[in-house]
Amino acid sequence: MNTKNNSSENSPGWNAIDKALEKIYGSKEPEHFAPDVPWNLGGNDPLEGISVYYDDKNGFYHYVTYGLTELHHKESENTEFSGWGFEFTLKIKSDLRLEITPKWPLNFLQQLATIVFNKQLSLKPYQTLSSGPMTEESSTIEGILLIQDRQLGSCISPFGKFIFLQLFGLTEKEYEGITEKSIDRREFIEKEKLTNQFLITDINRV
Repeated sequence: MNTKNNSSENSPGWNAIDKALEKIYGSKEPEHFAPDVPWNLGGNDPLEGISVYYDDKNGFYHYVTYGLTELHHKESENTEFSGWGFEFTLKIKSDLRLEITPKWPLNFLQQLATIVFNKQLSLKPYQTLSSGPMTEESSTIEGILLIQDRQLGSCISPFGKFIFLQLFGLTEKEYEGITEKSIDRREFIEKEKLTNQFLITDINRV
């Protein structure tokens, strides 16, 4: 992926995402990654871009996707929602800003977006997904619980409304407990918020 930003004045959906991010990060410039070959020109990655901010106060990288909603013009007949009705976000714990932004979340988000497009998935908060290892590095995370990003919340663009759907990494034990219903997913998240208010994923959490 390259670092070109595809945003333009003629992309109201894109600008709606940018404005939502400005409420949190102000004029701070993100690092932005875009596919070398766009999806509509035969590329393999459906997301037009992923912006990454580093939150030095709270120690995490914040990844936000562009492309699951309608960015440039209205394509679907559904006037209530923009595209799939969500964009993905992911918060990865990192106590220090690294010299090179972790790239594995970019691939992970593109792969998940590809599944959404190919399988026509409609995803909502509190659903779970089996992810397998999120990264090629050693990791305890084996599943995903979807939640609404409490910082970004929801948004309305000229093409319809959507939410920012955050991916929270689960250990194998947590994922099995939630899917087998021995752990209540809403109670789990509320308990997690007590010590992890932004629901940051620690890929080495035990």
